[in-house]
Amino acid sequence: MFGCLSLVLPTAADLGPVWLIILRVCQGLGEALTFPCFNHLMGNWVPKEERSVFSSFAIVGASLGMVISQPVTGYLCTFQLLDGWPLREHFFHSLDFFERRGCLNVSVSARNETICNTRTLVTEPGI
Repeated sequence: MFGCLSLVLPTAADLGPVWLIILRVCQGLGEALTFPCFNHLMGNWVPKEERSVFSSFAIVGASLGMVISQPVTGYLCTFQLLDGWPLREHFFHSLDFFERRGCLNVSVSARNETICNTRTLVTEPGI
């Protein structure tokens, strides 16, 4: 949701400050669930002995992403393409789209593999 709303951020900024504020509030409401959902998923899907390592990598990855994206954002804003700062929105949210698409592909294939393994366990006697 955040990525989709961010793609229209430059348009909302052109329409005026009221539309920009409305859009940012909607983005905040959508992102407010990210970390609680992350903790819930981690608690349900990651084995107990691996949770501390997994959460450390995830939190460090988020911080590292911010450290890397700040200078890249400054660099992208120097270009005249799309008047500078909208290029940043399109660049990072295109990356976000491809990342989420990759995660979706991995999760669907893992789910299908789990379903196939479960069917094997259920249908084959002696396993």
